[in-house]
Amino acid sequence: NINRWDGEAWRDTLIQFAEMNNLLLVCPDGGPDGRIDDAIDTAFTSVLLDSVGTWYNVDDEEKYIMGFSWGGRTSYTYGLRRNDQFKGYLIIGAAINGISEVQSIIQNAKDEAFYIIHGSNDAPATRYFPIVESLFDNGACVETNFLQGVGHTID
Repeated sequence: NINRWDGEAWRDTLIQFAEMNNLLLVCPDGGPDGRIDDAIDTAFTSVLLDSVGTWYNVDDEEKYIMGFSWGGRTSYTYGLRRNDQFKGYLIIGAAINGISEVQSIIQNAKDEAFYIIHGSNDAPATRYFPIVESLFDNGACVETNFLQGVGHTID
């Protein structure tokens, strides 16, 4: 989200949590358009993750992907294309249109772990219910937190 929740904002928000829990935090940014799922951005993210794996002792069995808004959408699209690389997904207010963005890869959700947070005031008929149902239908392990009275926000 170019207005507020870019890679720098995520880093600044989560750095204390990461340090307290001895975690590596990688926060790629979608550039000026905020669309972290553009081909150049996903290529950069892949190179960045590979580099972090070279520079640090990364437990590949404990890698998770998370995102809010467009980042949530990209957590689905990027993660499901690389489902062997992540132990689980934390999706917050994903800016998706039904399941059209993941239709061709949703079968990769089988046996994958998802925790989905979404607000009732954030287009749940298109951004929440269809993907949750599709994940269940495709054998994913899904836990959700549907927040009544909450819109499109990370706060």
